Amino acid sequence: QYQSVAPTNSTDRVCTNQTVCRSWQYQSVAPTNSSDRVCTNQTICLNYQYQSTAPTNSTDRVCTNQTVCLNTQYQSVAPTNSTDRVCTAQTVCQSYQYQTVAPTNSTDRVCTNLTVCQNYQYESTAPTNSSNRVCTNQTVCKSWQYESVAPTNTSNRVCTNQTVCLSYQYQTVAPTNSTDRVCANQTVCLNY
Repeated sequence: QYQSVAPTNSTDRVCTNQTVCRSWQYQSVAPTNSSDRVCTNQTICLNYQYQSTAPTNSTDRVCTNQTVCLNTQYQSVAPTNSTDRVCTAQTVCQSYQYQTVAPTNSTDRVCTNLTVCQNYQYESTAPTNSSNRVCTNQTVCKSWQYESVAPTNTSNRVCTNQTVCLSYQYQTVAPTNSTDRVCANQTVCLNY
């Protein structure tokens, strides 16, 4: 109790029961011999906040704004009523990788190593940030062909049919893997 009315020469002291704070309140002002306890409703955190400090009998709840992830981050741990959101930097694909799974608000980017073309292949489709390189086997020239254009890292070999000498010609230069056959007309004997 506390003294709500002081005694006088002709009246008695009046004592009053102290206010009892409810479960959703805290004591914001302690009672004294001559004043009542003051109870105040605890702060209620908003939906974008979390309880960073729990209330006690004599202190209020402390609410803090949840961390907002940047556009280069994703939420790795969701917030709860009493814990903050955890944001983590998104994985950055390296120059030898491409993005196979795009990041979302709550999942990271997935990067995969680019296919490396073998020495018998060429790059038929260049990679992008989100697609893989496509490698295709180089054309193999047939026995009756020669390589008229050599392959590069990004272009195929071109094969061309070897020249076939006609019946009145003969072969002056034999074909190789990369050069054509050369034919010349046979000499025609004069008839005297």
